[in-house]
Amino acid sequence: MHELSIAENLIQIVREEMDKAGLKKLNTVHLKVGEFTHLVPDALSFCFEIAVQDTPFEGAKLDIELVPTVAYCNKCREEFHVEGPLFVCPKCLGGDVDVRSGREMSIES
Repeated sequence: MHELSIAENLIQIVREEMDKAGLKKLNTVHLKVGEFTHLVPDALSFCFEIAVQDTPFEGAKLDIELVPTVAYCNKCREEFHVEGPLFVCPKCLGGDVDVRSGREMSIES
């Protein structure tokens, strides 16, 4: 389960940023996660809760905003939401596409 290592890394990053800012209390971590990362939000939240146990951050919550996978067709210039494993333009059925969003994972606040 790679969600646990990701949760542990998130906590380390948050701890470093809080130390820089002189902050002591953590309530919520707001995270943007792309669909294409294949992270399971419930599993990541669960692992985050486990990782903060017995730390100064115990009780902190993880708020996850899921970012859809959006692709752009270079042939017909259609932008579309990718659903499923195939990256095929629904308008022209072309496969020459660029992924525009859905791969990100960022701490927003």
